[in-house]
Amino acid sequence: MPTSLAHIPIFASLPPPVIARCERRKRHLPSTQGRLWRRCARLDGVDRPEFEQVRRIALALPAVTERISHGEPCFFIGGKRPLCYFHDDHNGDGRVSLWCPAPPGVQDELVSAEPDRFFRPVPSASGTFASWLGVFLDTSGVNTVDWDEIAAILEDAYRTAAPKTLIKELEAD
Repeated sequence: MPTSLAHIPIFASLPPPVIARCERRKRHLPSTQGRLWRRCARLDGVDRPEFEQVRRIALALPAVTERISHGEPCFFIGGKRPLCYFHDDHNGDGRVSLWCPAPPGVQDELVSAEPDRFFRPVPSASGTFASWLGVFLDTSGVNTVDWDEIAAILEDAYRTAAPKTLIKELEAD
């Protein structure tokens, strides 16, 4: 791991002492450490090649920005609507995954057809994520990640969540 991650855009808003403290302690903090842990969670996963691929694809879509949401790297449309969350070891599951909104019926179809590659994210208490699609990004062999497919999934997620004006902008490109 690099000495300092301050050069990575997602960390730009963190003061150097917080970055240094997180770099020293991130793998040793239990999830109950509160605010410091949430700030350190910003470090999890962002040094993975899968995250760089997701970032490249997501930020190529119109008006998409990146920030931390609920302790995870997240990409937003117009700064408000979530496009996707990148998870590395979410709640200790040991997996690298992407969660994104899906058009009606897509989640059921893909999860039923290929459960080794796709899953249903656990919904929040308010029901968020109930219709979202989860994609495992740490697969290998016959289930190796197809980044063109991930780009298509993210474009579908964008069309599901974006306002019509931005969808028109996407189609114009």
